[in-house]
Amino acid sequence: MNSAEKDHTKEKITMTVMTIDEIATLIEEALECIAKVIVQEETAGTNNPLADAPFKFKLFGNWGQYQTAKRLPTDKRPPKPFIHGGVMPLGDPVVSLNGLGNFSVRLGLELAVKIEWVDWVVSVLYKYAEEKAGLTAIAGSSAAYTMSVNLPSLSNVLETSGIGRYQVVSSFILFQYFAGGVLSNSVQWKINGEEMLVLSAAVVRTGVHQADNVDGSEEMQSVIGQQGVQYNLVIPYRDTSATKEIVGQVFNGGLKKVYKIQYADGCVTAECYALLINGQVNYEAGMIASINIGLVICRSDIFGAEIAALNTALAAAQT
Repeated sequence: MNSAEKDHTKEKITMTVMTIDEIATLIEEALECIAKVIVQEETAGTNNPLADAPFKFKLFGNWGQYQTAKRLPTDKRPPKPFIHGGVMPLGDPVVSLNGLGNFSVRLGLELAVKIEWVDWVVSVLYKYAEEKAGLTAIAGSSAAYTMSVNLPSLSNVLETSGIGRYQVVSSFILFQYFAGGVLSNSVQWKINGEEMLVLSAAVVRTGVHQADNVDGSEEMQSVIGQQGVQYNLVIPYRDTSATKEIVGQVFNGGLKKVYKIQYADGCVTAECYALLINGQVNYEAGMIASINIGLVICRSDIFGAEIAALNTALAAAQT
């Protein structure tokens, strides 16, 4: 080897993407938790209430292992029979930002389910699509991911010597992963203590400045005279107290209403009292109505009475 050449055999290769097996384990753990809750709810008050699901999920990131496993007798897997499943990438390239540990991949999920468990498993996947299609922190790391999950579909009734009569329950998942980053879905906004579903948001710090030439040069120097922070949020029109309060202010109120704003994204937290300075309710046929609001931090020495009244009202609401 030429001395000028780099010896790549001595380099440690660091993976910046998750393996399909790791993704399969994440899905498996989520399905287990949801199955327990659903079985408890559906058997409560019956002659045979169950504290847990009568089966366990076993998902493979290797499609060949899944095909082999689903031919095995499921009832001979202590302490519970398995529902075997496979997670398979659908041929899309892994889209990654160079060196950032960020990638996106489309996956197919398939479960081979005994006939008597099909209704439960379909309910589990519906709940999974409803509740888990968003941010979930990955244990033991600063990574985060989002999932976009399709509603499940069913095959015709099939039969094998291992499972007996069964159906294939399948779904599709778009998996997006970001190591050490903040995803928009992870950001938590609260207005007057109520967590808000935010469609989009921006936090803008602006300043009023004066710029002058530096004597004897083409450079400019600026002096910031005043500055402020504005929160611009777009939220869906929902039947919640904070949302109805904001819409009421847009239609019938003024621009002197003070709100308590709380922000957290896993890295940064902030809390302040802000003044509603603009609001817009948007209606479009066939779409969810949304509300655009702009708020600016208000000074406690000017709005002290309003802030005190708000805190009193919030405290009373919690008792």
